Amino acid sequence: MKVTAKNNRLIFGLLITNTICTFIIALLSINNVFPDVISWIILHATAGLCYIITISYLIGILQFAGEAITIQTPFSIFLGTQIIAAFASVLSARQQGQIMLTESLAMINIVVVFYIILVTFRIKAKQISTPYKIYGLSLVLEILLKFSFVFLRMPIMPERFIGVADFMPLFAIFYIVNRTGKLLNEHVQPVIN
Repeated sequence: MKVTAKNNRLIFGLLITNTICTFIIALLSINNVFPDVISWIILHATAGLCYIITISYLIGILQFAGEAITIQTPFSIFLGTQIIAAFASVLSARQQGQIMLTESLAMINIVVVFYIILVTFRIKAKQISTPYKIYGLSLVLEILLKFSFVFLRMPIMPERFIGVADFMPLFAIFYIVNRTGKLLNEHVQPVIN
């Protein structure tokens, strides 16, 4: 996706839509309330589609900044895993109030996230380097929180709170898109050191 001021505003709107859908999904899961299957599928499909488009825009920002293909590659792989995860979440509709992905997809996603965290520290465009580092760290924190929620055994059933962890990467993406918007408004091309 081409990085322009118009597309940046569009992505910002998609992020708001994704945040609202994620909030509704998390709130329903926390309260153990589940709407009909069609509504549940629409919520997950909307959140998944918004996230997929946003990840493709993050790749576009890296291209806009002139980053090497080796920096963009893990984000492209991550985009592929997120497409599969979105289909899996929509197709599973709901299982005990939470989306269950296959163990192999979860393991691939973990490897890709650690690959992302490694390359974010190699981003040379200083204006976007910090936001991408924060994004990579938020993905790792999201995984750690989800695993801890699954393995904690308490009377309040912490696995219902798994959806709350999904907000961290969204907030980090808001930061990346906001920083990119400022660069576009100032008509500044990211500088590679």
